[in-house]
Amino acid sequence: MTKRKPPALALALALVLALFCLPRPAAADELTPAKLADIKQLLALSGSTRITTQLAETLAKKITIALRKKRPELSEKALLRVEREVRETVVEKMLGPGGALDRMVPMYASRFSHEEIRQIVDFYKSSVGQKMAQNLPELLREGQKLGVQFAQELGPEIKLRINEALLKENAAPQIQQ
Repeated sequence: MTKRKPPALALALALVLALFCLPRPAAADELTPAKLADIKQLLALSGSTRITTQLAETLAKKITIALRKKRPELSEKALLRVEREVRETVVEKMLGPGGALDRMVPMYASRFSHEEIRQIVDFYKSSVGQKMAQNLPELLREGQKLGVQFAQELGPEIKLRINEALLKENAAPQIQQ
């Protein structure tokens, strides 16, 4: 007696049913006042407010340096005032009501349940979480520099391969070396 193979449709149906039985990550839940408060605490603990302050400082300095070059007649007092205004504006718009951090709340709320937010807060309260928050801005800066450097290194190789691919398809190369 020969064994019959199950039809493909039956196998597909069994696979779909098996997938529904697998445990899934917790879905995001309603944004309650408690969950909102925990998300804001998470943003503070993870260094978002500190990063915003550093961003404001850096942006203010860069604008002041550019203004100093463009308008050398401006007094140091005027430049300091501009720097302070830029810094305060960025902090106000990023951290104030309706600012960038408030706009991040729905991003977290839609991706994490309240319990998951609490677990992440607990992580950032731990010594390793605090170390992560402390080092994250520098890691991001270094990662960004590395990404730019890598893209510059990779660019010529990508151009070469695009041209080779076009030549293989009897099309003229479009990208100049």
